[in-house]
Amino acid sequence: MNMRPLTAYEDFWLYDLPVNPYGIPTIMVFNKTEVDPQEMYESILRKARYDTHCDLKMVKMFGKYFFKPINEQEYKLWKA
Repeated sequence: MNMRPLTAYEDFWLYDLPVNPYGIPTIMVFNKTEVDPQEMYESILRKARYDTHCDLKMVKMFGKYFFKPINEQEYKLWKA
């Protein structure tokens, strides 16, 4: 199945319960560069996809949530 259950920490942050925080603001600051903005966007997506949870989706089985990798088709839909 290639899935892994959420850890207790992930349960705390991701479950949609009133006791849990649900929004984590993030700010990214970049120095001005001569690189094409589209190229920078692609670079950020490439790095985020494999270094974070951006290449995973959550599925529910047996009353518990699991992380499951997305396939190429799902990635293309997400990226669009």
